[in-house]
Amino acid sequence: MGALLDLGLSLKTLESELGKLPLEKFKLVSRKVTRGRMVATKFDVLTDETQVSRTLPEIIDLVERSGLGTPLKNRGKEIFRRLGRAEAKIHGESPEKVHFHEVGALDSIVDIMGAVIGFDLLKMGRVYASPVAISEPAPATLEILKGVPVYGRALKTEITTPTGAAILRTYAQKFGPVPPLKIEATGYGAGTRKLKTPNVLRVVLGEQEDREDAGFEELSLLETNVDNTNPQIFEHLMERLFQAGALDVWMNPVYMKKNRPAVTVSALSPLGLETQLVEILLTETDTLGVRVSKRRRQKALQKLVKVDTKFGKVAVKIGEFNQRVVSVAPEYAACLKLAKKHKVPLKIVFEEARARAKNNFGF
Repeated sequence: MGALLDLGLSLKTLESELGKLPLEKFKLVSRKVTRGRMVATKFDVLTDETQVSRTLPEIIDLVERSGLGTPLKNRGKEIFRRLGRAEAKIHGESPEKVHFHEVGALDSIVDIMGAVIGFDLLKMGRVYASPVAISEPAPATLEILKGVPVYGRALKTEITTPTGAAILRTYAQKFGPVPPLKIEATGYGAGTRKLKTPNVLRVVLGEQEDREDAGFEELSLLETNVDNTNPQIFEHLMERLFQAGALDVWMNPVYMKKNRPAVTVSALSPLGLETQLVEILLTETDTLGVRVSKRRRQKALQKLVKVDTKFGKVAVKIGEFNQRVVSVAPEYAACLKLAKKHKVPLKIVFEEARARAKNNFGF
């Protein structure tokens, strides 16, 4: 929050938006402080609240009853659910039974929803994060950061909290180096502890230099026309191409010279695998040549979640683009197995899984 305020977020506007949450009276305080030789913004939430423990359903209900817009509610609930799932796994409980102590306190709720509101007010398009520094991390922090690049710091104190990790995991589309940017502003938020190194968080706001290329990846497209190969081999051919690393394989019927019917075999390949895939096409079919061209692809951020339905557990693939959900796709094989087991139409299992995913993860 300090970094976002330092970046230019209006404290008055933030207070107004946070006032839409059904919380006890609180006050926001922002001031400049020095950490090491760096000047940064320190953000605090002042409250007289005595209750410091809330369950996940209580927090979700609190967010749902707020006057905030639906996208902000959904993003906030996603962060709290991420925290709930991590804590539940650590303590061997269900997320609904986990009691949040620090996270359930009013100031932590304001921190999380303030971050959600801040990202929205600053109109953040794409969010990138560096690999995450950890030192004396809480178990929940490590659980939340699974799959994220991290590095250790020789400090005997916690420097990335579960809350900070959950916000990063929810917003960051990539973890790595800073992308090409035209820098517009830089904000520094101050931590409470005074460390040997400056205890600050930096946020950089910028315009991507080439927005047309932002988020695209370079791939190779391999194509060949086959008109004299036994079509029974196509299943085996597709399987071999996928095993060799092809990202996608498809076939289209075409007519070649002298009106001969044929099939165009297409394979999408990561850069560097072209030679192996060309060899498979040349050896498994009777073609004498393969066309190779470069393609750019932009894809949605994908994550796999599991939901409990009345028929059983189903894996659901979630697609996100520009920080919003664009697709919710239950896994076909799992749905088919449950439909057969319970003797119900497949579409009923699909609909149930989609509905649970949207409800459980705030989509």
